Amino acid sequence: FCAMFSNGVLLGLPISELAYGIDSLYINYTIIIGHAPFCYLIGITFIEFASSSGSTPFIVRVRSSLKATLINYLTVGILLGIGFNLLNIQLPETSIGLLRIATSWVIPVSLFTMGGVLYYYRISNTYKIPVLIIFTSLVIQPSIVYLLGKNFWNVDIKQLGNAVLMAAMAPGLNAYFFANMYNDCREVVASTIFLSTLITIFSSTLWIYFLS
Repeated sequence: FCAMFSNGVLLGLPISELAYGIDSLYINYTIIIGHAPFCYLIGITFIEFASSSGSTPFIVRVRSSLKATLINYLTVGILLGIGFNLLNIQLPETSIGLLRIATSWVIPVSLFTMGGVLYYYRISNTYKIPVLIIFTSLVIQPSIVYLLGKNFWNVDIKQLGNAVLMAAMAPGLNAYFFANMYNDCREVVASTIFLSTLITIFSSTLWIYFLS
């Protein structure tokens, strides 16, 4: 779950905006809309099956997985956004203006909050698993996206840059929330998020330089 979920919202969006401009962020949002529900379903399903006892009926495990996926705040936000678009609900100009103002400060505030949360993480003494996850997240995943996009799907390099950066972000805080929820691997996940977030500052710079 930790390796599957990069911090595309708090890190991917601001870094992509600085590198490629705000007009390119539709690529990031499209990735988030498709990636988040799908990976939540897979990740939560594996967690639910692994944490439940062998005597738990299969249908109960599936129901528990679907419930945990649907009540997640990111899934709820995506579904509400899709619903507003399908129903063609028009917001008042005042509300739209407030939303535009909010988008200018919500990401910086979120980054500040993330820094405060990272301060309280307990770092694990075991580094083998964090190193493996960090290498997977910051090197292997963006490399796969780059190779597939460039050599197999012929994606334009300007559009491919956003996708590669999204894949090259550190694991997100959601991984720790779920580790805390299921009371397992909290220190390992905390170490992974803390270290990978620091390394992303430098690794994302290298990826931007490589893509340019």
